[in-house]
Amino acid sequence: MDHANDKQSYNYLWKGGKPNFTLDEIVDHYLELTSQTYKVLGKLGLDTAKVVVRDALLEIATLDYFADIDRAMAFHPMQGASLEKANGYGISWFLRRKPIQIVGELLGDSLYINEMVAANILFYELLFECGIDYNNAPNRNKLIEFWKLLFYNFKYRLYTPQSLELAINAFLAGAKNAGHAGNGIEAA
Repeated sequence: MDHANDKQSYNYLWKGGKPNFTLDEIVDHYLELTSQTYKVLGKLGLDTAKVVVRDALLEIATLDYFADIDRAMAFHPMQGASLEKANGYGISWFLRRKPIQIVGELLGDSLYINEMVAANILFYELLFECGIDYNNAPNRNKLIEFWKLLFYNFKYRLYTPQSLELAINAFLAGAKNAGHAGNGIEAA
């Protein structure tokens, strides 16, 4: 697949009239996504003999994400993407582009490496946002069930950026009700 045409079609994101994003913001997002991806792969114990991260696919997923957020900003009056929207759209594009490719023999759930990494990225982002220490959480069983459901849905169910946004919002609301303050979580 020729990704040069994909990248060229997104030049409007940082050129032309009054762009909503700077090139630095886009690059920073890409670098953070790359870092998170490698961090999760390291925690899973997968090395480059078994999987490889395709930078071009991470780049395209990043541009797709910014294009969607740009479109949402054009239709809805907002200054930027909320945590829920940013993660919903970002994870959705990560899963759609599948930047992690299997090059060695993997078995079981490892065949769903993109889904596993996406579930971990989103899960730990939500825990961080809510100030939840996974290792010491009194409701750790519920957190494990949430992660399993997220992973299962990424593997077998239909999801959209909007449905992910709703799931994230529900998690944050539940965390608030469970007494986890978190950043930016306020009562409606």
